[in-house]
Amino acid sequence: MTLAACGGGGGGGGPTPPPAPDPAPVLIGATFVGAGTTPVAGDTLLLLFSEDVTLTGQGLSDADVDLVGGSLGTLTSPPTLANPRTVQVVLGTGVAFTPGTSAIDVRQGTTALIDRTGHNPLPGTPATITKGDGDAPTIASLTLSEVDSLLNGTGPAGGTIQVPSNGFTIDLTHGDASSGVDAARTIVTASVAVQVAGEGRQAGLDLSDVLVRTSTAGSSSFSVPSTVSFPQGLFELTVYVRDASGMISNAATFSALSRPATDQLRPFEPTVNPTQVWFIDTSRDIESYTVNVLNFITPAQITNGSNGQGDVWDLLQCLGLLTPGADATNNTVKSRFQSLVVSELNALFGGANISFTFTSPGAWPGGSSINYASHSFSRIALAGAAHSSGTTGTLGVAIFDPQNRHQEDDTLVNYQGDRLGVFLHTIVNDGLIAHPTTLFRVTYDPFTAARFGLPIGSDGNDAARLAGSLTDGRTTDIDNAILRMARFAAVVLAHEIGHSVGLVANGAMPVGLYGNDATHFPVYPAAAADGHIKMPASLFSGSSENIMSPAFDFDSALAPQTKFNSLNLAYLRERVLTDGN
Repeated sequence: MTLAACGGGGGGGGPTPPPAPDPAPVLIGATFVGAGTTPVAGDTLLLLFSEDVTLTGQGLSDADVDLVGGSLGTLTSPPTLANPRTVQVVLGTGVAFTPGTSAIDVRQGTTALIDRTGHNPLPGTPATITKGDGDAPTIASLTLSEVDSLLNGTGPAGGTIQVPSNGFTIDLTHGDASSGVDAARTIVTASVAVQVAGEGRQAGLDLSDVLVRTSTAGSSSFSVPSTVSFPQGLFELTVYVRDASGMISNAATFSALSRPATDQLRPFEPTVNPTQVWFIDTSRDIESYTVNVLNFITPAQITNGSNGQGDVWDLLQCLGLLTPGADATNNTVKSRFQSLVVSELNALFGGANISFTFTSPGAWPGGSSINYASHSFSRIALAGAAHSSGTTGTLGVAIFDPQNRHQEDDTLVNYQGDRLGVFLHTIVNDGLIAHPTTLFRVTYDPFTAARFGLPIGSDGNDAARLAGSLTDGRTTDIDNAILRMARFAAVVLAHEIGHSVGLVANGAMPVGLYGNDATHFPVYPAAAADGHIKMPASLFSGSSENIMSPAFDFDSALAPQTKFNSLNLAYLRERVLTDGN
């Protein structure tokens, strides 16, 4: 069965870099490509420059290069551009140099090529000529902040990804048939001048030396540190990779927007609160619950009125995770459940400036939403039923807050007619009437008294099992019962907290995060697309779901790959920014 994840709820310019110096291009690499180890006429030499260059038609000869004790031969073909920064020279009769030993540089005064502002190249550090393997490496993908192509502005839903001035990542996957990519020699350039340690770096110059690289054999990621700042507005990145033999790939390009990460734009304002704290409140006590498995509509029956125990604990008692009067084991189960919920939330929100607690940080000042900077935490109820009828099918309701500009009180029992919070009654009720072979029934029937199970705490050895000093089949069943309900609760909590921190803003980037796009990310019914996004099976396979999908069942919430989609996670990590609503 699939249940509605939620039932609704209400909802500057950056510094200009100083003028960048405009240096002349210099030679930074030379690669010989030929069938043998010794060059002969007709082989090629690839000359890599520090920036894009244009050939002037003046030709190239030994007079234009310093090749100590060697020669390019008598050149009969004009040089060509293998790519905008690589000049390809067809070697002539009389060519002589030794790959791996000979070094080459351009000479002062050569007019064979110029950069985009008219500078001829200048001598630099001579480049040792390497022996290329003939197989150029390739770049399979280029994106920012690990956002999938469906969501980064290159997919059918359109848009343009917007990143902060720094703090985002430049991510690529690459390969090479022969030598392997040498990620340390990757070239990353921007179409705009970029501020580096307070000084401008000209557009088109390599930035890789000021970025923080992590790489594997097939991928590289370059983090933009705080010492580097992109100017506000549209920019294009161009990336090349080189292999171990010196061969260079074709260019990969990616366009994006940059905007300073002001407190008005970033979801987690650090100026006043170092992190956003979310208090998970289990104290709501407005009903009590009993189980009648012969009732095939609401077997988890609701009785209005408090009974001195939080409604969420009443529901866990219905499933046999708690036993009336067994205070010691009950406290252990509650503690473990809460610890696991926090652990799961930390994993789901990994890298975001947010924390979770079941311990109240203090009093709430009143009102459903208050200015972010004026209070130190938000809160949400982990509670019982969405409605006294118990038939809504709703798992949670929270206040939608684009860009997380407020602290929210998602514990209210009458917010525009709705109860706010996460409602475990929905999954307990539907799980009780599910088929006996479902994961829910297999997990909880051994403990549910109404199914002739033995509740945790009713067996004299359960305390030892919970303490880890006795391990048997029932120990495993107890562990699974607590963990699975904690995982389910954490997924729904993540969904509802997600709404209250700005997920999923409607519209394409940079306005939103592709919420309410039933055309490109179809959901059923289409009306459920508002504030949600369901991802295709190509990104979320099997029973897994994007956390901000409009609906979950028990199995999909427990699927290991159920998580925030890549754009939602980048937003939570403040590596992309939305303009908001």
